[in-house]
Parts: sequence; structure tokens; C-alpha cells
Amino acid sequence: MTIKIENKQNPWVKLLIELGPIGIFIFMYDAEDPESVYRAVGVFMAAMMVSLIASKILLKEISLMLKISAGLVVVTGGLTIYFHSETFIKMKPTVLYALIAVTLLGGYFRKKAFLKNVLEAGFPPMKQQGWLLMSRNVGLFHIGFAILNELIWRNFTMEQWLWTKVWVFFPLSFVMMAFQFSIIQKHLLPEEDSVSESPEEK
Repeated sequence: MTIKIENKQNPWVKLLIELGPIGIFIFMYDAEDPESVYRAVGVFMAAMMVSLIASKILLKEISLMLKISAGLVVVTGGLTIYFHSETFIKMKPTVLYALIAVTLLGGYFRKKAFLKNVLEAGFPPMKQQGWLLMSRNVGLFHIGFAILNELIWRNFTMEQWLWTKVWVFFPLSFVMMAFQFSIIQKHLLPEEDSVSESPEEK
């Protein structure tokens, strides 16, 4: 059976909205000027606000993940500038990954597939058990992401940490989702059953 994923949103626009701010952050940072990190953080915060507006205009919605990420950028970015310490912005991904992990795994143990609320529009009809297993797996992956971010920022330079966003975490996110395709394949619902299935049905 072929997995058909329908999504009316332009994936490239969505990707640009989500990754554009971190790309601007990397561009603004100058490894030879330690003070540039604070200017880059300020621009990063502004870019996140632009992403929120662009998402509302172009995609007609602002995803929960983008809202949370923007909120954390504003808080940790503000603390970074106020205390003149880059530690806060480096810990932002750790906090985000930990929140995702706690939410998804907490939902899994309560038999609530919170991942479904975020991804359902872009995935084929799937049984509740499939969403629960994906929530568990993605939650576990994000525990690993949180630990990895902590190890990197504590042991590498600011510039090296920034580039891991592109060359480590971004590819790992694709790997994470690739591991879920067997679950999607196994728990696909026939088109005629997708509407009638109750949330508690396995």
C-alpha cells in the first residue's frame, strides 16, 4: 500500500518560515566578535516575530510549535541580552525539546496522542494506536535531542553549536520521521473508516 500524505500548505513556505530565523541568527553571528552574539540574538527575536506574522498571512494559521518556539526565543533571548550571557539562548532548544518530550510521553501514558493534533492535517488517516506509538517515539527522540543539545553547547564553541542546527539536528529530524513510516504503514485506516473511528479506538 502506498502512503499518500496530503497537505495543501506549501511545504517550502512552511520550512522557510520555521527555519528562516535560525538562518538569520547564524548569518548575523561573527565568531571573531564575541559581542555579535547579542546583536544576533536581538535580530533572531525580531525574525521570530516576522515568522509569526508570515505564517498567519501565508499559511492562514500559526502552529502551536511555532508559537512555543517564538515564546522561548523571546524569553531566553531577553535573558541573554539582559544578563549578557549566551547560556540562556543556548539552553532554549533544550527547554523546547524537553517540553515536547514531556508533553508527548505524558500524553502517551494517558492514552492521548497529542502528536495527532499537530500533524494530522499532513498525514493519511491512521488508527489511534498508530498516533500513540508515534507520540511515544517522537517523545523519546526529543529526550535524546535535549541531551545532545546540552552536550554540544557545553563542550563546543558558539559557532560550532549554531552550525549543529543545520548539520546535526535538522538531518536528525528527518531520520526521526523516517523511522515512523513503518508505524504509519501498519496503522493506516481505509478512507471510509477514517471519519467513523473514535479517539479511543485502537
